[in-house]
Amino acid sequence: MEQISIPTLGLISVNCAVVIGNLLVLYVILTCKTLHTTTNRLVLSLTIADLLLGMFILPFAIIQDSAGWPFGSIACKIWINADIFLSTASIYHLLAISFDRYMAVRQPIKYPIISSTKVVRFMILLVWLFPFLLASGMFTFVNADFEKKEQSNQTECKPTTLDDGLRWMSGSISFIIPGIVMIILNIQIFRTVVETSRSMTIKSKNGSLRVHRKQPIIIKESIDPTLSLNKLVRPKKIDDLPHNLPQPDHPQPEKDPKDKEKESQTDPEKSDKVLKKSSTIDSPTLRHLISHTVVFGVLEAKKTNIINHITQKRMARRSMRTEMRVARTTGIVVAAFIFCWTPFAILYVSDIQVPGIIFTIFFWLGYANSAVNPLLYAIFSRDFRIAFKRLFASKNKATNF
Repeated sequence: MEQISIPTLGLISVNCAVVIGNLLVLYVILTCKTLHTTTNRLVLSLTIADLLLGMFILPFAIIQDSAGWPFGSIACKIWINADIFLSTASIYHLLAISFDRYMAVRQPIKYPIISSTKVVRFMILLVWLFPFLLASGMFTFVNADFEKKEQSNQTECKPTTLDDGLRWMSGSISFIIPGIVMIILNIQIFRTVVETSRSMTIKSKNGSLRVHRKQPIIIKESIDPTLSLNKLVRPKKIDDLPHNLPQPDHPQPEKDPKDKEKESQTDPEKSDKVLKKSSTIDSPTLRHLISHTVVFGVLEAKKTNIINHITQKRMARRSMRTEMRVARTTGIVVAAFIFCWTPFAILYVSDIQVPGIIFTIFFWLGYANSAVNPLLYAIFSRDFRIAFKRLFASKNKATNF
């Protein structure tokens, strides 16, 4: 039995990392309800693309690099076009995620439309359909070099064996154009987040929080409860009050005795009601109670306004911190994509001749991007970190029993 070489072990390790990492992300997204968001729908579809790449493309790449291609020209064309399809689908998912974050930060008013279920499903359909059409076109226009190589006993099956025009077309559509667009979108995202954060800081320092530093509100009526009461509850007509009630602040002129007798004879019930009402209104205890109620009502309203203002500021800052974290995670994922795929894209488009080991490293560095994405989400996304911790914590509790 032949021993497996160290480079082959490295390729097998990358393949296992791609499959296991994306399986974990897939399981966490499906089982954790807090991750059922618009962006994570796209992440879920990206995970499926990377998982299919690890299951159906990478094992044949290991065979190709370690022992050559033993499956014939037709299988080689199918494998290369399947590789183009899944790799391009993975890249276009990253583009869709960047566009989703761009709309969330730059166009918050229009974002509810973008984040609707129908629109997200349509975006997912596009990022799968467009790479499929590209791969189908590549499969149709591939030249007959595969048959010639098979007849001359050449067992090499690599994408660089395609014509220059096909390589330029597939390289531009699969990597160059979406890569440039992703860079522009993420630069705009970070500029918007930084500018919004600065504007919020300036407002909080220069004006929006001054309401907390005002002097205590003093209501003059609270000093003189009787005056406040007279302004609030004194009847419009003084003559409506009986003459015999005590009025220390504003004494009323006495009426003629004949008028008193007429009022008592014509409407005795009204006289009793007015008497009770006046005695109740002019009670010193009630006057103080109403005065303090008015004062505390005004203070409570001011306090409620201040609390609402503070709550809105905290919610805005919390939302901005969330957007900043998501933008940071997306930016790191896009940066990893640029780092992993740029070397191979340069070789693929320009057909630069390099040693075989260099080509293998660059070729597999692009594949490694599918293994890096789950790690980046686990490290830099707080929601994914919490979900992974719960997953492993529940498994540890299960093993302890």
